[in-house]
Amino acid sequence: MALKYDYDIHWNTPRAGQADPEIGGVLDEIAAAQDPRATFVALFRDPATAEALAGADPQVLAFFEQSGFGLNSYDSGAPDGCFPAEDLRARNDVTERLTANLSQFDLFGKNTNGFDFTAFLTYEMTAEPIEMAALADQPLAAATSKGPSILTRIDARLRQRFPSISPLAVGLAVLLFFLMPSGVAQF
Repeated sequence: MALKYDYDIHWNTPRAGQADPEIGGVLDEIAAAQDPRATFVALFRDPATAEALAGADPQVLAFFEQSGFGLNSYDSGAPDGCFPAEDLRARNDVTERLTANLSQFDLFGKNTNGFDFTAFLTYEMTAEPIEMAALADQPLAAATSKGPSILTRIDARLRQRFPSISPLAVGLAVLLFFLMPSGVAQF
């Protein structure tokens, strides 16, 4: 069975309180006293994916934990390939940490316990934000429509997240991931 790499942001501080200035101010003070990244954690929707990661080599596990992932599962209710638009900033932070941590961890040849890093990166680059309130008003078929091809979505997603990256670099990155042998791509 193939693992699913959709993940959602689980907020550790109540987001509903942010609308109330008094409560929001207290929550902001608490967050400022700690690492602001401690206010959320990235969790895979599929429990099997979280279990696979938990059984991976300790270096692989540490890489994901240092990048903001937890080992529980959580489902926001967003369709496959999508995530709540309100989580975009937190997801961008997770992506930045994943990228920065690549140079900090030696993952080559490590046991991933079935976790396919190439499939995860493909999901990460193609996942689309969706307004959850609007989703409740749409018929299921419209909410799960896939739209443009995967390469178009990868290019658009990379340009959105990293506006200074050149089209040539995007193309080379996509080719590199799709041309690498599967053993290398999984670390």
